[in-house]
Amino acid sequence: MQPGFFKRNEKVIMVILLALIAPTFAFTGVMYSALTRSDSDAYSIFGKVYSHSDFARMQIQAANLDRIANSRASRDEDGLDPFHYIIFKEEAKRLQIAVDDAELADIVRGRAIGLITTLELSNDATIKTEQQRQAAFYSKFATTQFSEKAYREALKRFYPGISPKQFEEALRESRTIEKLFQLASSAAVVSNKEIYKEFEQRNQRRAIDYVALPVSGFLDEARAKVAEEAIDSRYAENPAEFKTPLRVALEVYKLRLDAYKAAEPVSEEEIAARYEADKQNRWRKTPETKEPAANEAAGTGGDPAPPAAPEFRPLEEVRDLVKKMIEDEREKLLLGTLNTEAMKQKIAGAASLDLQAALGEKAGFVEVIPTGLFSRDDIATVAPGIGNDIALRRVLSQVGAGTLNAGDYGANVVVVPDGGDFNYKVVEIQKEVIPPLAECRDRVRQALAKEQAMELARAKLGEWKQKVAAKEATLPDLAQAANCTIQSLPALQKNETIKALGADGKVIPGARDLLLSAFAIPEVGELGEPVVPAGRLELIPDVYLALLREIVPPDPLEFTEELKGRIEREVRQRKSMAAGAAYLSSLESRAQITKLYKEIPREPDAEEASAEEAAAE
Repeated sequence: MQPGFFKRNEKVIMVILLALIAPTFAFTGVMYSALTRSDSDAYSIFGKVYSHSDFARMQIQAANLDRIANSRASRDEDGLDPFHYIIFKEEAKRLQIAVDDAELADIVRGRAIGLITTLELSNDATIKTEQQRQAAFYSKFATTQFSEKAYREALKRFYPGISPKQFEEALRESRTIEKLFQLASSAAVVSNKEIYKEFEQRNQRRAIDYVALPVSGFLDEARAKVAEEAIDSRYAENPAEFKTPLRVALEVYKLRLDAYKAAEPVSEEEIAARYEADKQNRWRKTPETKEPAANEAAGTGGDPAPPAAPEFRPLEEVRDLVKKMIEDEREKLLLGTLNTEAMKQKIAGAASLDLQAALGEKAGFVEVIPTGLFSRDDIATVAPGIGNDIALRRVLSQVGAGTLNAGDYGANVVVVPDGGDFNYKVVEIQKEVIPPLAECRDRVRQALAKEQAMELARAKLGEWKQKVAAKEATLPDLAQAANCTIQSLPALQKNETIKALGADGKVIPGARDLLLSAFAIPEVGELGEPVVPAGRLELIPDVYLALLREIVPPDPLEFTEELKGRIEREVRQRKSMAAGAAYLSSLESRAQITKLYKEIPREPDAEEASAEEAAAE
């Protein structure tokens, strides 16, 4: 095997791993599709005519190429169609791009060794996960030996119906197409100026002032414009839009860890005892000398020196660490009381958890919090102290999937950002329901009115922008006349929506769209485009207009060599893909693909012939 072979074939290895789990039924389908095409189909490509028979053959060859070389990865998710297959072959021939036998032999050998390795690992019962499979593959690949017999066996196993010759020709064609696109993308050069500009755009922060124009002020006007026919049409188009969402009510049992810590403080005696118990394994400062012949090694002769006693970190130095360790262990024990089989048995079928019976003396450290019914859209309104949105969304998902039912107790303790922990019981479930139009007509009318009101508000902000640009008015004056206040956001990056807080301290609805509009403003002091936030209509109270107050460039010290290299690779890949797409577009244009129609005469059947003879007489 040639030096650097493994590195050069790393991409090939991953392709093998993906290809071996791909179904082959699609291949059969495209063959059938090609062979059942109308006999009258014919096409002109680069001025050359391809008949139906030609296409059937090209379709099969393109499918083989897809199946073996995974060519769709760099082009079309639906696979390589015969048109592009022909275009690529003709263009490679024109440019005299080819893969010689020596290069092909290296490619085939790499793929063959990969297939042989996979075949040898396929019977290993110790491999349980995909991660283990990949680790075993990489480890074994470097030592796998090629043999013609093993190569043919692997082909037969993973590519039934494909001969070694077909397999190797597909790899040759794949490498030829790859060279074709490498030629097109080779001009994708990235300058240092481009790299730093990309760094600035990704990491700059922008501070804005913005006006939030309430949609509610336009609802009366919008509601008057909603026709009854529009309500019927909107519901008929998408009744699921008006379904009542899945809602769940929980009874939450939250641990008051601070109260527990205060009620049962760790004593100095406990700290000292724990320090002594862990002293040898945790607090050793120097290792114990284990060289009985130390004097002999030093050439002094005489009896060996006794081992030196190890030194330890003093208790005074590590006291707080020992105390924290004891407190953490106690808290884990307390958490465990909310997650035991005994606990689950005590609440089974009960309307509410009997804390005293379940927790005994620790019942005083648990607070019962009923959530009331909540859905995915109003998780933020759930009772205070239960702030783990991800966990609550998981509850809704499990209920929706049927793995969590009314009366069930939570499987795991949930951590809350404020430092608490809780578990819960599912008290009530209201499933999703699509009501008939008669029951939700007002909701449909409200949705149409809300959309119209948002457009009216957006148009109003557009008028404001024009007036400010024409110096007919200032934004503060326009906002004041509409009883709106100009609010401010600090300098934020475009992905820092969680920091885009309103006057109430909560994230602004539509913060992502507002920040994106700010990054589209070309100059400081200019206004952006009016923003209609995306999302559920009932959750959008305002439309926005942003004014760019300040652009804060990133700290140049953050532009490390590692980051520079990563950005350079990403920009080059983006430019290469764009160059490849442009090249493909030019190829399609130059190919001048034209469908040709031709009548194929056929003999009339006996019944038709008799009818024609009778008509003639």
